[in-house]
Amino acid sequence: MCERTTRERAMARARGYIRTRPSTRKDGKGRTSYQAWAVDAHGGEISETFYDEDEANAWITKMDDLRLRGVYRNRSFDNMTLEKYFRDFYLVRRELLAPGTLRDLDRHFALHIGPTVGHLTVERFRQIDFQRAVNRWSKTPKWSQGVMGAKVKKENRGFLAPSYVHKLYVITRDMVTEARVLDKALLEDPCVRIKLPTLGKEEVVIPKISDVGYIFDEIADRYRVAAKLCAAAGPRRGELFGLGPEQIDRDNMRVNIERQMNCPSGKLSFSEFLKTSKAYRSIPIDQPMLDEIDEHMERWPPIKVDGKWIMFYNRRNQPVRDQVITKAIRRILDELNIPPGIAWHILRHFYASMLINSSLSIVAVQNMLGHADHNTTLKLYGHLWETDDDAVRQAVNSQIGHLIRPTAPSAADLVLTDAVDLENLPSAS
Repeated sequence: MCERTTRERAMARARGYIRTRPSTRKDGKGRTSYQAWAVDAHGGEISETFYDEDEANAWITKMDDLRLRGVYRNRSFDNMTLEKYFRDFYLVRRELLAPGTLRDLDRHFALHIGPTVGHLTVERFRQIDFQRAVNRWSKTPKWSQGVMGAKVKKENRGFLAPSYVHKLYVITRDMVTEARVLDKALLEDPCVRIKLPTLGKEEVVIPKISDVGYIFDEIADRYRVAAKLCAAAGPRRGELFGLGPEQIDRDNMRVNIERQMNCPSGKLSFSEFLKTSKAYRSIPIDQPMLDEIDEHMERWPPIKVDGKWIMFYNRRNQPVRDQVITKAIRRILDELNIPPGIAWHILRHFYASMLINSSLSIVAVQNMLGHADHNTTLKLYGHLWETDDDAVRQAVNSQIGHLIRPTAPSAADLVLTDAVDLENLPSAS
């Protein structure tokens, strides 16, 4: 076979081609075999050997047809379990995400997704397997300590929340979709017609001003300024406890949110990756709040941990664990009969309600809270904005009210119009 040029080889790879090579049978009679080459879904080469040229051409045509119709399956993923695919492919493609996000993905998979479908192979994962997994998640009891560290009686723990089941579904759906679309490991889509539990209406608990004052009075002294700052600026918990003195701009009276801190089980981790790109923000605060921060730092000077200064820490001069922070305020919320499932975030809700009651626009509230878009703000707090029904009615009536219902004629016009012309009445015969 003559040697091909680089361009000819590239063109041949694009459409599939046949190579011939001599082979020798055991009886000594030579016979020509045909090695057919085709291009797979990723641009690589696959080959099969035939002793009939027509069969080789038919194989190339078939492989090209499968590739063009998108039904080609990459057999290199045969016998690979979903757990191995999650570790070796799904997480690797997300290495640039925030460490906390990666940790949450790994935890969700280890607790629920892995034990349910992790043992199944990728190429044999079907819609019925996915539906069974969702059904099992919907009937999985909550973890023994209840929600957000609250003490929940055993008979009242219930099952996983529908919103959490939806989160597990989204992670599994994304993983399977990548295996099907990017890696061609699946021919069928197992995510169609999956019945999910019904999501209840998300209710945001807004504390009263008296409740917020009670939280300030009852919380531990070293965390009191943290609670006040959360109610006066609305940072998330990780953003709040990751604050350093350099983030307090006294000249412009602002708090700059630039990082967050997570400390699960005492393992400290600072992250420059915030929840969304809008989370990097500068929040205005007033002079009394600045004075409170100064007094706090005089009593508890900032400490340096892993090269970062922090303002809030425990009695051992160590970062506070997430569970301790949560229980510190959850105990007070239980006394106020606020339902479990929320802790420090309730002060963030209070901050949002103050902005809305002060007639700030949706965009302004979104920017102060660091939401990714205004849809999130409307979803959580849309019901807090006052309705403008009267203003709408007045606007419509002032513009086209005279067209909708013309002005009624006066009483004099009615008399003249309805009067009977006695002079022109026909005479009686």
